[in-house]
Amino acid sequence: MSEYYDFHTHLPQSPEGVTRMLCIVPGSNASPPFSSGIHPWDTAAPGVEEHLLWLEKHIDELAAVGEIGLDRLHGASLERQSELFLRQLQLADAHDLSVILHNVRCTPEILSMLRRPERALWHRAPVGRNKLIRIIDSGGAVSFTAESLRRLDPALVPLSRLGLETDDSGEDIRETYRIAAALWHVAPEELAAQLAANFRNLFHR
Repeated sequence: MSEYYDFHTHLPQSPEGVTRMLCIVPGSNASPPFSSGIHPWDTAAPGVEEHLLWLEKHIDELAAVGEIGLDRLHGASLERQSELFLRQLQLADAHDLSVILHNVRCTPEILSMLRRPERALWHRAPVGRNKLIRIIDSGGAVSFTAESLRRLDPALVPLSRLGLETDDSGEDIRETYRIAAALWHVAPEELAAQLAANFRNLFHR
């Protein structure tokens, strides 16, 4: 049984005792559990429609759809991003899958599009008070790297909504757990048990 869970990573290697939710580009291969989706940065790239077809064909292999979302600074127009985001949200909903969200300056827009916000994991979630409170109040879960934890007020995030991740940082998730245990003033064993439950709840396939 895993002691640690990495809720979102792009790096396939993980230490012994770590279960990671690996995010892959549509058309790639990976060992489960893994997620896949059209990243907002890729929404203007050729082959987007083929990637959507791949997601539909392989949806039963996915543990989640993502990383998907909206990015005000990169990618296609927000109109095009929103169209692709909605189609992937509908695919996830139809197959009872959680979504892993990418969000850059689009919190209100994303919240307005989520039909099941409780099945959303906001990766590298905003640490600003107002945005974070809106996400938590919606029922969503939030995930942080070690770096973002250092800028977070833990009082805003119930442990039942928390995920920890390495993303593409190369950080050791075990160190991120140690930082989080100290930040929330809980025993490492208590944190590990709660995050294991959170991971299973989000990625139940």
